[in-house]
Amino acid sequence: MRRLVFAVTVSAALMTLGACASLGERSTLAELKERCDARGGELTPGNSAAEGGYRCTGVTINAANASAQASHGRAMGQMSRAVERSLAGRGPGN
Repeated sequence: MRRLVFAVTVSAALMTLGACASLGERSTLAELKERCDARGGELTPGNSAAEGGYRCTGVTINAANASAQASHGRAMGQMSRAVERSLAGRGPGN
């Protein structure tokens, strides 16, 4: 019984420490601006503390992002068709 109480206490303490631990260093304003500029956006003041005080608006889709989005769309379409075939009782490739 003592071991169980000890184990529960230690696990609760570890979870509490994990929840209170810092999430790491925040990016500096210069780093945020650099990342935003690379995405073709503009750094503007944010509305909440979760945004760290700033957010990147007006981001343009560059060729790499457009290609990735097109690939994602094709993959989703293929998955959708596969699910439809599966639900209809047809096997793959039929």
